[in-house]
Amino acid sequence: MTTGVPDISVVLPAHNEAGNIAPMCATLTAILAPLGSYEIVFVDDGSKDGTLAALRAAAAADPRVRYVSFTRNFGHQPALRAGLRYSRGRGVVVMDSDFEHPPELIPRLVAAWRAGSRIVATRRDDAEADLVAGKRTTSDLYYRLLNAVGDVRIEPGSAGHGDSKYSLRRMIELAITGIAAHSVRPLRIAIWFALGFALLGLLLVAYSVFSFLFVPSTVTGWTSMMAAVAILGAAQLLVLGIIGEYVGRIFGETRRRPTYLIGETEAESRAENATAAQARPQETLHRTVPLS
Repeated sequence: MTTGVPDISVVLPAHNEAGNIAPMCATLTAILAPLGSYEIVFVDDGSKDGTLAALRAAAAADPRVRYVSFTRNFGHQPALRAGLRYSRGRGVVVMDSDFEHPPELIPRLVAAWRAGSRIVATRRDDAEADLVAGKRTTSDLYYRLLNAVGDVRIEPGSAGHGDSKYSLRRMIELAITGIAAHSVRPLRIAIWFALGFALLGLLLVAYSVFSFLFVPSTVTGWTSMMAAVAILGAAQLLVLGIIGEYVGRIFGETRRRPTYLIGETEAESRAENATAAQARPQETLHRTVPLS
């Protein structure tokens, strides 16, 4: 183990990244070596492909490589939180383990930090990034929506994933989490939606009265009733869905469950290896001596 406080810690969440651990360690070692003392902290987010074995090997080969292994998959954000908590550096760089974030930018980030900046952030240029049209469009629309309803402005391109491996379901969940975590405005928007649908209901009542009085062929009540039921039912479901999202988060906070559970760290692995080495019986050399 290295002693003292390193200048720089690099925190990397990893989920099923067994093939990227060794190349990432080699790349970071070459980049960080001229910048001063450093450590590389991986967070294994419940991988199933041998990522933990790769981390054990990397930590055994280099004492500056450290890791935290979760008992199961808890998600990208809990992994970041664990890495930040476990790191020891004066400055911390957060990036992904699959080279989505270019390690070559680290010297520029460190230079800005040492020049006096407390927080240094990167921004993806969607105009130059190699993104499919659909991804670029949905990303732009999401950040516009988030900035419209959120209390904190988020710069477009400040994403945690470039060529993301997230499925559509995980991306939608991440989008909902981002909106609900940054603002209570959706609750107020729900009220305006309810008022808007109530106005539509009044217009339908007026239309029903007009049709009853001046359109003889109208089937009395059926069209307006079905339209009113559909619109008002949709409004109720929308409002209940928004409220339910916040109630669910309140419930989650009141349970006070831990954000993640750690199954293993490199310190424990090294201690076990040292104990096993001390307990291993020493080999005794025997030599046959001929009798005279």
